[in-house]
This record gives sequence, C-alpha cells and structure tokens, in this order.
Amino acid sequence: MSKIGEGWCFEANAFSYIAVLIGLLLMKVRSVPRISNRSPIEDIIEGFRWVNRTKIIRSLLFLIGLVSLVGMPYTVLMPVFADKILHGGARGLGILMGATGVGALFGALTLAAKTGIKGLGRWVTITCATLGISLFLFSFSTSFWLSAALLLPCGYSMMLQMACSNTLIQTIVPDHLRGRVMSLYSMMFMGMAPFGASSAEPWQIVSAHQ
Repeated sequence: MSKIGEGWCFEANAFSYIAVLIGLLLMKVRSVPRISNRSPIEDIIEGFRWVNRTKIIRSLLFLIGLVSLVGMPYTVLMPVFADKILHGGARGLGILMGATGVGALFGALTLAAKTGIKGLGRWVTITCATLGISLFLFSFSTSFWLSAALLLPCGYSMMLQMACSNTLIQTIVPDHLRGRVMSLYSMMFMGMAPFGASSAEPWQIVSAHQ
C-alpha cells in the first residue's frame, strides 16, 4: 500500500466485486410473492417477537452484536498500533491488515469446504473464544511480526464466526420471516461496530504501552 498508494487498493477491491455480481446474475430463483394484509410496522414487530421466542436465533444475534461491539473495532486502532507501538508505519499497517485478510480468506475457505450445518454452533463458540484470546494477546504485543501472526487467527475467527452465524440463521428461519430476521442480523453486525469504534481512545492505547 505504501508503494502503490491507496487508490489502487480501492480499485482492486472494486474489481473483486465483479465476480460477485456475475454470480448474482447467474442465480435463477423462483419465489412466490408474499402478500401481507398488515402494516410494515406490524410485520417488523412480528420479526422481533419471533426472534425473542426462538432461543438459538436470539443467542446468535446477541453474540454477533457483542463481537461487533467489542471485537471488530480493533481495526479502528490498527493505525495507532502500526505506527506508535509497533513502529511499522504505512508499510506495517498494510502487512497487519493483510494478515487479517489472509486469516479471513482461510476462514471463508474452511466454511466453503464444509457440507451441511451440523457442528456450526460449536464452531461459533470456538471462534468467538479464539477471537477474544487472539485480540487479548495482540493488545500486549510489542513485536511487529508476533502481532502480525496473532492477527491471522483474529481474521480467521471473525470471518468464520460471522459466516457460520449467517448460515445458521438463514437455514433455521422460516421463509416468510427471513428478510426481517436478516435485517436484525445486519443491524447487530454493522450497527453495533460504530458504537464500539466511537469509544476507542487511541491516546489511551499509546499510554498503556509506554
């Protein structure tokens, strides 16, 4: 990143979505339109009530929200770790984030190689614990390459935990409620992270390592 600039990285990321768009265009899904006589608010409330009654879905959504709140915001502090603590600069930041990405890639490949959903609940539990332990150890590390190595299981665990939870939710939830429950998944996944990021204080991190 430090040699070619951020623009090329964004461009490469944009091109990577071409495969996703092609995959979506190749999908031929036939679904019967659902007609509801209730208001959108009543439909949303029904989704909340169903989640509240279904223990496994409620637990998964709560866990996703917790990881998103206290786990995902570590990326916000990564420039501080790379520059002030590990003294790696822009090149170091690229390596650290790249290590996270490599771990996430292996996490996606691990899930892709699995057939069926049996055991995914156990995977969610293990990956949450692995993520917490990896981040805990990373927070104390002052060695650049040790920190990079610890980010591999971080990326792996985070990707696998979110993907396994997504798969379980979409498999368990009835068709007529899937859209509403997945909106709650998105809210917990993407909506909680900004709250965790806003509470991060870079100067406290630097002070703790000095």
